[in-house]
Amino acid sequence: MPPGHTTLTTVWSPITTMRPAVQCALQRIRRFSTAPLGLGAAALLFGVQPASADPGDVLSFGIGGFAIDHSESAWYVEGQFQFAEALRGVFRPVSGFMLSTEDDVTAYAGLSLPIDIGPSWMATPVLALGVHHDGDTIDLGHTLQFYRGLQVEYRLNADVQIGAKVFYLSNLGLGDDDPGAYALALTYGLRY
Repeated sequence: MPPGHTTLTTVWSPITTMRPAVQCALQRIRRFSTAPLGLGAAALLFGVQPASADPGDVLSFGIGGFAIDHSESAWYVEGQFQFAEALRGVFRPVSGFMLSTEDDVTAYAGLSLPIDIGPSWMATPVLALGVHHDGDTIDLGHTLQFYRGLQVEYRLNADVQIGAKVFYLSNLGLGDDDPGAYALALTYGLRY
């Protein structure tokens, strides 16, 4: 390999040395993995209004780490489509897919609740039901998975937003084993 050449391994190595600290932190917050549901319920309870900007449909892409709380982690890419028309004027349907470098594949559909948290900032909890194919990372214990995530985004202009997201896949005890898996990603969204 030529000197100065960067590979995925050289980029990922410093991150994996932090794995014990990351695992410890994620284990502590695992019991709060229903946070997106709690955030959405609290928002409705306290009268927080959904995002006020003209929603439009949003097509977003993400890249990040999948199963970051396990030793068999991998890079992944994700595509997500958030529909403009809200159900009951609040919840927006969402669907998406993810594919990891270790052949894990998940397709999901559910509901999101975009919430304005500042002039150009938005937080979006997502709850979805998905179908998962295990690759070479971790065996998630069942084909059916529940997707719970939170996206925080910054609107660069009326059509473009960037952000970060974290989500958790779990079979909620449908399988004999439910190790669950966290993912963390950077996102880029186009509104139209």
